[in-house]
Amino acid sequence: MAGSIIFSPLIYAVDYTNTVNLANQAINANDSVNTTDINGIISDSSDTTGLQLGSGKINVTVNSAPANNSTAVIGINLAKSGSSSHHLGTGSSIDVTGDYYAYGVKADNNVNVSGSNLTINVHGGNSTDGILGGLNSV
Repeated sequence: MAGSIIFSPLIYAVDYTNTVNLANQAINANDSVNTTDINGIISDSSDTTGLQLGSGKINVTVNSAPANNSTAVIGINLAKSGSSSHHLGTGSSIDVTGDYYAYGVKADNNVNVSGSNLTINVHGGNSTDGILGGLNSV
């Protein structure tokens, strides 16, 4: 049939290989980020919606060796977010490896970070935190 459209209820997961900026990209349940950039996901001041996964889950893997020793490697960077609330889902996993500083989630102190059954692994030489900053209900 020429001109027909078939709708499918299937939603496909996306595998990102670079930093995802929530201001102009969307992360949905079952998506994954696997990058050698210094951030897996960022939310800057122009992102007013935030990461809202509900009961969905994502996988974030960041493995980077920045040239500058003071540069942190961060799975989900919410430090300059325009959204006051982010929900990381249920069962999400974050795995971060950096030579010096590694953080699973970094948030400004006025940002609420929530989620359940999260797995956060961080590996770094000088300083590591699963969640750094934020108003956390994880």
